[in-house]
Amino acid sequence: MAKLNKKVTTVLKVLISAVLIYFIFTKINVSEIKSILSTSNLIYLLLGLLFFSISKLVAAVRLNLYFHRLQIMLTHKSNFKLYLLGMFYNLFLPGGIGGDAYKGYILKKTFEVKTKRIVSVLVLDRLGGLLLLFIYACLLLGILDNKLLTGYHWIFLTAIPFSVVIFWLLNKKFFNYVLPIFWKSTVLSALVQLAQLISIWCILLALHIDTDQISYLIIFLISSIVAV
Repeated sequence: MAKLNKKVTTVLKVLISAVLIYFIFTKINVSEIKSILSTSNLIYLLLGLLFFSISKLVAAVRLNLYFHRLQIMLTHKSNFKLYLLGMFYNLFLPGGIGGDAYKGYILKKTFEVKTKRIVSVLVLDRLGGLLLLFIYACLLLGILDNKLLTGYHWIFLTAIPFSVVIFWLLNKKFFNYVLPIFWKSTVLSALVQLAQLISIWCILLALHIDTDQISYLIIFLISSIVAV
């Protein structure tokens, strides 16, 4: 009976996944994408995919650092599987945080950890990424050659150290149990967002967009901040 239930559950999972994937393809113009891909530089597209994959791998390692502070001793392999499942659910559930809720549910169900702490590290993981999105956006705005920004570049560059200090103080005051990994997680966040920036840059090159690249990267960073 247990084996039958497991098979039924597996079939349901496959069916639901198929329906969701079908839903995605009904919302995009496949012929237009095909046309764009046919004129794109395949090498740069593959490089973009590579750096995107690297960013997700490093992000999973960063999240596992937080889990280990809660004595949730996941292996990197099992954590990465959970991370990919979270990414999958984020595509369909409202707000882009459905995957986080799923990860929290699984961890709470499997380990004896307080819900508040699980939620805290999931939020901190998001905030750590948000910090580096903000830092990179400020850095690019600080060097962007634009008349509207003339005389204001120093504001963006000054905001970088202030944002790091504020985030460190936030961790120290409210989440001191993860403070020992603050700098390590911040460095990993920097690598995650850098890999994503390189991925976007490769996509721009693949689409033969060779002007205003910094502006496109800034738009990507700001849109990511809004999404978070």
